Amino acid sequence: MTHDLHRLWLRTAAVVFGAFGPVCFFGTMEPTLESARWSLDLLSWPPDGATTWEHPDTRLLSALAGGFRVGWEVLVRGLAALVCDAAPEAVRRCVLSGVLAWFVLSARAPSRRAIRPTRSSTSSSC
Repeated sequence: MTHDLHRLWLRTAAVVFGAFGPVCFFGTMEPTLESARWSLDLLSWPPDGATTWEHPDTRLLSALAGGFRVGWEVLVRGLAALVCDAAPEAVRRCVLSGVLAWFVLSARAPSRRAIRPTRSSTSSSC
C-alpha cells in the first residue's frame, strides 16, 4: 500500500468513526430526536421502531457515545496529518488495535433483541 493510499484510508476511517457522533448528539434534543432515532434504528437492522430516547439515562449515554465517536475521528485525523509521515506502521497498528478492540467488545454485548425480561419483572407479586 502506498503512503498516500494509507493516509486516504486513515482519513476515510476517521470520517466513518465520527459520522454517527452528531447523530447520537442530536438524539438528545427534542427537535432532532426523530431523525436521530430513525438513523440508529436503521443501524440496528431490521428497523422496528424499538430505538427510543425516552429515558434520561439513554440520552446521557447517547451524548457520551457521540462525543467518543467525534473524539475518535479527531484522533485518527490528527494521526494521519501529523504522525503518519514519521511512523506509518505504528499509526496503522495503533488505529487497527483500537478498532479491533472496539468491535470485539461491541460484538460481545447482548443485542436489545436478545435481552428477555426476567420472570420477576413480568409477573406481579402477591
